[in-house]
Amino acid sequence: DVANVMVFLGSDQSSYMTGQAINVTGGQEMR
Repeated sequence: DVANVMVFLGSDQSSYMTGQAINVTGGQEMR
């Protein structure tokens, strides 16, 4: 899960994100 977030943050797709908190929980909220 953490690796996917890091790849996204390092890509051009995240260039417009500012001041966001990204919670990597491994699906804990879905239980």
